[in-house]
Amino acid sequence: MIEQAGGGVLFILVAILLAVLAALALYEAWALLTRRVPITWFARLGIADHPRFCFVVALVTGLLAGHLLWR
Repeated sequence: MIEQAGGGVLFILVAILLAVLAALALYEAWALLTRRVPITWFARLGIADHPRFCFVVALVTGLLAGHLLWR
């Protein structure tokens, strides 16, 4: 019973995460089509201002994704 209840919460969290990622992708496409500032521009500015911090974030994200997907 505990595993099933936890799985339901995890399912909802994954669904919300995928919905947010889809919304961000749609906004990026819309911004590129309408010549507005896309999200990637802000990422480039952040990388230019704080390269070490961005490297650490990318490293930790890659390690966590690799750990979770390796199974």
